[in-house]
Amino acid sequence: MKKAGTNPIIIQSGWAEGFYGKIFKQGNKNLRFMVYVVGKSLAQHNKDLRPFYEKLIERGKHARKGYIALGNKFIRIAFLMITHKKPFESK
Repeated sequence: MKKAGTNPIIIQSGWAEGFYGKIFKQGNKNLRFMVYVVGKSLAQHNKDLRPFYEKLIERGKHARKGYIALGNKFIRIAFLMITHKKPFESK
């Protein structure tokens, strides 16, 4: 996520608790765009990850933020699949 620049910025000041703000946008813009496209495709066509997207929309998130969040989730899943050498198992 950091390489793509889709990691959220933690905003904090002094004694204030940190919270996640906008995405960082200091990574590769083409990779960031691909994360968005993958997230959009998963939201439309993947029955396993679509409920995650729908839950974000129900909480009031904009569709584009949902696509980025879903793309980030896919990056984490793909990384675990590669490191553990296991295929994706739907629940």
